[in-house]
Amino acid sequence: MKLALTINNEHVEIDTDPRNLLLNVLRDELGLMGTKCGCGEGECGACTVVLNGRTVNSCLTVVGQAHGGYITTIEGLAASEGGKSLLTVFADKGAVQCGFCTPGIAMSASTLADQKTALSEDDIRQGLSGHLCRCTGYVKIIDAVKASTEGRLNLPQLREKGFLPITDAQSPCFIRPDNLARALDALADTKKGWQVLAGGSDLVVKNENRTHTLNLLDIGGIPDLKGITRKDGEVRIGAGTSFSELIHSPLIAEQFPTLVAAARQIGGVQIQNTGTIGGNIASGSPAADIVPPLMTMGAVLELVSRKGTVTVALDDFFSGLNRTVLAPDQLIRQIILQLPSVTGETIAFFDKLGVRRALSITKASVAMYGKRVNNRLTSVKIALGSVAENVIPAPKAADILMGGELTHARLNQAADMLSTEARPIDDMFSTEAYCRLAVRGLLIRNLWHFVNP
Repeated sequence: MKLALTINNEHVEIDTDPRNLLLNVLRDELGLMGTKCGCGEGECGACTVVLNGRTVNSCLTVVGQAHGGYITTIEGLAASEGGKSLLTVFADKGAVQCGFCTPGIAMSASTLADQKTALSEDDIRQGLSGHLCRCTGYVKIIDAVKASTEGRLNLPQLREKGFLPITDAQSPCFIRPDNLARALDALADTKKGWQVLAGGSDLVVKNENRTHTLNLLDIGGIPDLKGITRKDGEVRIGAGTSFSELIHSPLIAEQFPTLVAAARQIGGVQIQNTGTIGGNIASGSPAADIVPPLMTMGAVLELVSRKGTVTVALDDFFSGLNRTVLAPDQLIRQIILQLPSVTGETIAFFDKLGVRRALSITKASVAMYGKRVNNRLTSVKIALGSVAENVIPAPKAADILMGGELTHARLNQAADMLSTEARPIDDMFSTEAYCRLAVRGLLIRNLWHFVNP
């Protein structure tokens, strides 16, 4: 079908399969070779472009998701006065060697330089967390980005909106409804075997090089699946809300900071910009980082289909490894969280272990939520990730923490029980013994400083 794109401020219409990767369309069909093909899994950042004002991994974005959108590639950046200045700074600072990763890093640097507030080194490191560079080293790159953000660069305008729906009349294998009713009508035809595409950061990786064989239902443009609202003692989060939107929500930061902590540890910025809270839950993965903190908060999911709406507790949503109770004709519409009603100091955390600080698949994670009054914990809930076939609660360890004054001895006892409640196996990522020690250590590391000496 014909797709309409605005690339580097030029309108382009291209006849292509909307299920093709944006990376391949840019390189092979449009000749924009500056966007590089690296890992193909969203880890290296060499394929980074700016889509509708946000950096994305073009290797994890199908081109149908960009229909009607505004795209800036390294060619468009380099053609601008500000882009030339940015790249000159990179050269002057010695932040370029082989240059393979540089186009993607420059695209992320351009979005950082476009921000109106002053950026710390930590902000820059976070902004570059979706990139790997094997030969230059990060010190010079960070220096170059810092110098770029301190100047006033005339960079290409970062357009924030761009959406056109795609109907089954236009493409029988890729549809992009603009409202929830049309999406549910499509899902009601279960013989079609629609694969729901929210952000794509998980689905595209699982279907590497064969997205063109799937029937894809892109729900990324449905307003009813987005947004964060507070009403009548509840916070409701649309399933299509991105991790970046969670991170930057003042309401979530105030009421549920562990969600922000978890969202910040899901991939790099490009994946945070596209990945959604509903997609992370629906994957059914035991390593889904947003699930443990949600489980400790007693989250409830609202599931919707053409037959109606039902609610299910997150604790009851998973039915096995990568499996859930979500029916083929259902979508997660929103996640419902009750605002805390118990008085006392909130003690909550999410922590995980992986092979590196960013872009790491979780080896083990622990989330906890509770209240403290007079050095006693109440209302404690604990959830474990990556140490069983699903994210699981750990009620026995929670009961120990609530059994009396929080002491080092009680904390160690709870940590021992947590190790017992975990159900890890030896696999390609970790050993059973390591995972049991890991969850024990994560609990102690995050609660030790709350114990009165």
